[in-house]
Amino acid sequence: MVHLSAKLTDKEIELPDKIPDLPRELSYWVASNLYGAAGEQQALLEMQSTSDRLEREAEILNNTRNQLAARTALKDTFNEFNNNEEN
Repeated sequence: MVHLSAKLTDKEIELPDKIPDLPRELSYWVASNLYGAAGEQQALLEMQSTSDRLEREAEILNNTRNQLAARTALKDTFNEFNNNEEN
């Protein structure tokens, strides 16, 4: 997802040096780093079950990855089309 986001925004994105490796801490870290969906983020942070939280985060991340892949493919297609028209 980081690679797709960087490609889509034409920016270099770096991962943090340390990502939690324990399930509970990881689930809260992911929830706290979701941007643009404050309601969903709050719901995740309020979930009592770590496994439920991680499952929902996996769904969100998978959907986001699919959307980013589609948007990146469209961007690449339009860029290729524009480059062909310029030549």
